[in-house]
Order: sequence, then C-alpha cells, then structure tokens
Amino acid sequence: MKFKHILTGFAFFASGVLLAQQNEVLLTIEGDEITSSEFMAIYNKNNVEIESADKKSITEYLDLYVNFKLKVHDAEVKGFDTIPSYKKELSGYVDQLASPYLVDSQFTEALIKEAYDRLNQEVKASHILVKIPENPSPEDTLVAWNKMKMIIGLSKTESDFSKLAKEYSDDPSAKQNGGDLGYFSAFRMVYAFESGAFNTAVGQISAPIRTSYGYHIIKVVDKIPARGEIKAAHIMIVSNEKTTEEDAKKAKKKITEIYQKLQAGEAFAKLADRYSDDRGSAPKGGDLGWFGAGRMVPDFEMIAFAIQEVGQYSEPFLTQYGWHIVLLEDRRHQGTYEEEYEKLSKKVKGDRRSLGSEHALVLKLMKDYKVKVNSKGKIAFYTQLDSTYFEGNWDVSRAESLKSNLITINDKKYGKSKVVITQKDFANYLVDNRRKQKSVSIPLFIDQEFDKFVDHSVIEYEKSVLSFKHPAYKALVTEYHDGILLFEIMEKEVWKKAMNDTIGLEKFYSENKQEYMWNERADAHFYICDTKENAQKVKTLLEENAGDSVIDRMVNIDSELGVAMRSGKYEKGKEPFLENVEWKTGIYQMEENGSFTVIQISELLPSQPKELKEVKGLVTSSYQDQLDKDWVEVLRTKYSFTINQEVLNTLTK
Repeated sequence: MKFKHILTGFAFFASGVLLAQQNEVLLTIEGDEITSSEFMAIYNKNNVEIESADKKSITEYLDLYVNFKLKVHDAEVKGFDTIPSYKKELSGYVDQLASPYLVDSQFTEALIKEAYDRLNQEVKASHILVKIPENPSPEDTLVAWNKMKMIIGLSKTESDFSKLAKEYSDDPSAKQNGGDLGYFSAFRMVYAFESGAFNTAVGQISAPIRTSYGYHIIKVVDKIPARGEIKAAHIMIVSNEKTTEEDAKKAKKKITEIYQKLQAGEAFAKLADRYSDDRGSAPKGGDLGWFGAGRMVPDFEMIAFAIQEVGQYSEPFLTQYGWHIVLLEDRRHQGTYEEEYEKLSKKVKGDRRSLGSEHALVLKLMKDYKVKVNSKGKIAFYTQLDSTYFEGNWDVSRAESLKSNLITINDKKYGKSKVVITQKDFANYLVDNRRKQKSVSIPLFIDQEFDKFVDHSVIEYEKSVLSFKHPAYKALVTEYHDGILLFEIMEKEVWKKAMNDTIGLEKFYSENKQEYMWNERADAHFYICDTKENAQKVKTLLEENAGDSVIDRMVNIDSELGVAMRSGKYEKGKEPFLENVEWKTGIYQMEENGSFTVIQISELLPSQPKELKEVKGLVTSSYQDQLDKDWVEVLRTKYSFTINQEVLNTLTK
C-alpha cells in the first residue's frame, strides 16, 4: 500500500490521540495557516520517548515539517488531488479510518470475550458440504437444501460419517480425508462454521449451517483444552504424488541418512540449511515460526504437537508434501483476557464476525437520530424491476417517476437538521450495487435490498458527521489526505525520475563511485563433505581439474549427503570459512567440529569500485536523496511561507 511506504519514509503520520492545546498560527504557507496545536500534536506523537521538548528538536522537526507541507502544497497546485485514482485511494483509507467508529462497542466486546473463550479450546471435526452457486436463485438454494436434507437422513442410519463425506460432500478434499478437518480453534474457519462446531456436542452432528460456500453439517469428534502454539523447525525432503517411484525411494533414503546424522549429534539447523527442500525455511535452520491448531496439515500437526520436550525432534514421517523431521523449539499458551485483549480486539474487528456489530450500531443510531422509514415506499419497485436488472440491463430512468421519501433522518446536533432519502436514491443504490445473477423473486429481492439500503443510508450519514463528533478522526483523515498526495508527487518528482533518468544516474555514480567500493575478494568454491575420505576424494578431483558435475557424480554414489557445493565471490573478512586458509589461490582441505570442507580459491580480486549494475539500488537511493534535496530548495524559493517566531519560542520553552 502506498501510504505504508510514506509511514516508513516520513515521520509525520502516526496513530494516537491528538493532544491539541495551543491554537496560535505557527506556520503559514501561501496563505494556508497551520496552528501550533496541529504541529505539536504530530510532534508529540512522533517524539513519545522525549520527556521534554528542547529547542533544537522542535526547531529541527519544524524544518522537516515545512518541507513536508511545501511538497503537499505543490501537489495540490499541480492537481494531484483531482486524479480519480487518488480520490479512490483516499476514499478507501477514509473507510478504514471510519470503521472503528461504525460498530457497536458492547456487541464487539461480547465477540472479543467469545473469541477468547474459544481460543482456550480446540475442536476436532469433520464436515459435509453441499455447495450453492454464487448469487443463487431460489431454485438453486432449494436444490441444495433438499440434497442436504437427504444427507441428514442418511446420517441417522449410517454410522460412518467419513463414508458419507466421501460420497456426497462437494468439498474436493473429502474424497481423500473423508471430510476430516483435524483440530482447530477460533479464527481458523468462517465464523458461522466456527460457531456451529463450538456449539455442537462431541459425538453429535450439527444442524445445517449456511456459509458463503453453501450448506454444511459438522460432526464434532473431540474437544480438548487448547494446546496453545508451538515454535518448530523442520527438515523436509520432497516426495509427493508427482514424485517417481525411484525418486521416492531416494527421498526416503535421504531423510533416513539425515536422521542418522541428527542422532550422531549434528546440529539440526546446520542439516536443515544444507539438505532441506523447503528453501523458505532452510536458511533459517528450518524455522517455521509460531503456529497453532489448524495452521498445518493434520498429519504434520499431530506429530509436532505430540513432541513433549523443547529441543526434542521427531522420527522421520510422511505427509502429502514429503518426508519431515520436526524439532520443537518452544511452546506457549494463551495469556489472561487482559493480556490478550488488544490482539484479540484487532482480530475481531478485522474479521467478518464483526459485521453484526455494524447493524447493532444502526439500531442505536436510528433511535438517536429519530430515523423514520417508509417501508411502503419500496413496494413500487416490485413492478419497476424485472429480469433485465439481473442481466445488467435495467435502466434507472424507469424509476424516474418515483419520488416518495423513504428515510428521514432528524439530527439536530451536528448541523444537518433533516436529511431526506428518496426512492430515487434507492434506485441508484440498486444500480450501484447490481451484480449479474439468475433472476429471482422480485419482491423477495427488493425486501432484502431495502433492509441493506436502510443500514447503508444510516451508516453513510454517520460517516458524514464523524468529523464533527470526533476531532481525532478529522485530523487522521487530513493526515492521510496529505500522505497520499506526498506519495504521488514524490513518485513523480523523485522516485520515478531517479529510476528513469539513466544519464543523470550514471553521472551521479561517476562522481561518487568511490563511495561504492569492494574490499579485496576471493572467487571461491566450497565443497562440504560428510566424511574425511570424501573430502580427500574431492580435493584429488579438483587437482585433476574435474568440474562440479563430475564431483557430484563421483562422490554422491552411496549417499545423497556425500558433498554439498556452493560458490561465489567473497569479501575478505566476510566469509568464516576463508578465515582459516591463506588468502591466495589454491586448494585447501580443512576439518572443523566434525565438518570436512574443501575450498578452492580460483582468483583474488583487488579492492575496486563496484560496477553500477552491482550497486544500482544503493546508487539510485542516493540519487533520489539528492533529487529530493534539490527539489526542496526549489520549493522553498517558489512558495512563500512564514514561521511565527514568537509562537515557536513559546513552544521551545
């Protein structure tokens, strides 16, 4: 996201409560006045670790703030705030900023407590899914419902739920796993499904549950106290349904040999880095980070969670992805409600379960704002809409004659004493939210859409008065407005200019190439062997000028771990292996901590400037800094600005 980049590069945007005390004008840019309270609010939010504001820090910060505001002003002068893409992006951020204000707090609190309680438990369940098409017709829904009723009937006489899942479930994975979902806790499934599982007793089958996927029935197999989260590492050797029989045998042999090395005392991280096929985790010693129930495939989780002691590892085992050895690195459990509250609050508010909280707010606002709804006004649309609407061809002008009021908002507190929403507004809402689908019952569709329209209208009104009700919200909207503008103009004036100006970049590099130097380097090849005998064999082959492919073929005969190779150009003092050999060309054999390594230094490279292609990213970044500096100098001349020194002196005291 663009604004995230600005947050990183410029320290003028941060969340928090605005602390506005002073209202004197501190800064004026081309007639636009900025008060000391605006500046100090931002200063305080970005200097929270400073106990007292000293003159130097405030003065320096104000200097940066002036540069920032000049850039934003330049963007407005050049019309960046009129670009459709800018308007769309700002609208998206405004919606995000408004969302915390558009929920019922009591409803949300109940959801947070429910999530906490559920996270203390894990459910093991299986399910059968009957899919319903996207935007289903009543006929589609009826067909799915009848199929589900048939399955429910069969479940009363068929004790093997997995057999029914394999035969009737529309979940493709059910053919292999019989609908088994393993253990899971809160937030791992869609909310309706999660609730169905947690509210069903062990050994029982739930009532049908409707989700966006269709109808489900859930059989709850087990409920256990939450096992918490574990931090684990693994070594994986690929062996799946696409692996040939010969390669599958080699994979099993390889994981067995790795396991033997572990038992002989070799470090897990070292073996993972050298041999694991999971290249995302291998360089980190196989580390998978923290995970809880439902994050990994059930076969993997079963083994990983069964390891009792931190530091222990499993025997090799097979999943659908291949062979694994798992190391338990750490284990943790959920904290108290107070300790987990902030994290859970964010998760709940970012989850679809929070949608009910918006409707609860609507009901409160309708009472506060004395909202009146004319439900009879929707009846006219029963005849105005036809099948052309669902084909995307309905013309809103057909509702031109409909002018009755549908919703009246009587809010006298925030400057809009009366807002009237008409049938024409509803017609436009229907068009704006139209989606192609099968024709459905028009009265039923209108009733459903009208209920959504009432909620939408009340929420939109609430959004329109948020700036009056919540000064902090208004300030954040202004900051995001400025931040996105800053990104747009920085991209044009600095970032893209630096990337596209190849002549200017080359000139800048030429003038500053001594800033980008290589130290002395060695062009080296490393051969890491499992035995001293194999290391000697590699050394002999290198002395005979054998290539890497020949070495691999001659050494890795009985074992896949005989030799591992890597090569590159390494700076002096940056590669530990090279610290133990002479800094000159040649072939060296070394043994350290049970590891046998052969090193071939084929060339020594003197200290020299790096080529532009080798440091283009660094050079481009420095060139951007120079362009930015030059641009600020132009802006400070182009636009008039004044700082009220009297007010500044007051702040610095």
